[in-house]
Amino acid sequence: MRKKILLFLFIIAACFLFAAIKVNAFPIFSSNAESCFKPEKNSTKSSGILSSLYLSPQSSFIYYSQTDPEWKDYLYGGRDPLSKYGCGPTVLAMLVSNLTSRTVTPVDMADWASEHGYWSAGGGSRHNLIPEGAIAFGLKAESLSIRSPEALKLPLYYNKLIVLLMGPGHFTQRGHFIILTGVTDNGNITVADPFNPSNNAVSWPPELLLDELSSRSTAGGPVWVISASAKMEQES
Repeated sequence: MRKKILLFLFIIAACFLFAAIKVNAFPIFSSNAESCFKPEKNSTKSSGILSSLYLSPQSSFIYYSQTDPEWKDYLYGGRDPLSKYGCGPTVLAMLVSNLTSRTVTPVDMADWASEHGYWSAGGGSRHNLIPEGAIAFGLKAESLSIRSPEALKLPLYYNKLIVLLMGPGHFTQRGHFIILTGVTDNGNITVADPFNPSNNAVSWPPELLLDELSSRSTAGGPVWVISASAKMEQES
């Protein structure tokens, strides 16, 4: 008799446990539990705040891509699509948005550049767009005459940005503006490439960047150091 009672109680307990699992009273058994361990996809867009690029550990870098669907088909000078010819305005937009209190887009800078004579039909931007455009928006622009890895890295330690005009190599087959944004622990340099965002995910040896500089630059290029003016620094 005692064995029958124990068997009956065991059956009742088993039925209760089965019913509890069916209504998910014990979520630890949920079939979706493994999803907690799946890495999230990178949600960073081609434009906006790019968390992997830093001016300093405390501030994010505003990155724009000339191939962003929002403006890739916008006609620079009313003729040339930004996706192909817009590295100059896109770089200038990043300089102004990061080093001043203003936030501007590549479209804003494309319109400004074409209105002020910096657009070159079928050729992108004139080289003086970078130093003169930076100055026009209240920034300081200097030509870097000493070309060494140490000289290339030094301004970046002081929250300055560097614009390079690149020649054939990893970034372009013709001519292309990129921004240097910081120095990594191993001495490499991070970049903001307006055409190819994947180049921003890795760091680059300064020797390689120097080797691939354009040999056809003008306006004090191919290396410009861009920084906030003394007035802006006092206001901030």
